[in-house]
Amino acid sequence: MADFKAFEISSAGMALEKLRLDLAAMNIANMNTATRVGEGYHPRHIETSLISQTGFEDFMQSLDVSQLVAVREGDTRQVYEPNHPLANQEGMVEYPDIKPLTEMMTLMTAIRSYEANARAFNASKLLVDEALKLGK
Repeated sequence: MADFKAFEISSAGMALEKLRLDLAAMNIANMNTATRVGEGYHPRHIETSLISQTGFEDFMQSLDVSQLVAVREGDTRQVYEPNHPLANQEGMVEYPDIKPLTEMMTLMTAIRSYEANARAFNASKLLVDEALKLGK
């Protein structure tokens, strides 16, 4: 039977972009989450350089995009709110340093990339259908 690498590549791309959407949504949802200093939410993103380290072929074999999630440690901002219940001795509360514009651009880019992968998947499916028609 034919090797359907095009379907696998498109599927991996869609899974990667879905994860990117989920992480951006999670970052936006936690943007105003106050915590004690040192205990805050840290933004998550996809570290695509990990794909080249593991090798694209190995990545395609596993199709495990969850291994690409990275946490940006230290991306927090401290705000002086002495009356906040989570404030420390100095009156500081920690918030994630998440930029809404950056996250919205990530969402838009991920949606467009997901759509492109879906179109590539459908084009591959059409080509396979046409090839099967030729064989009749």
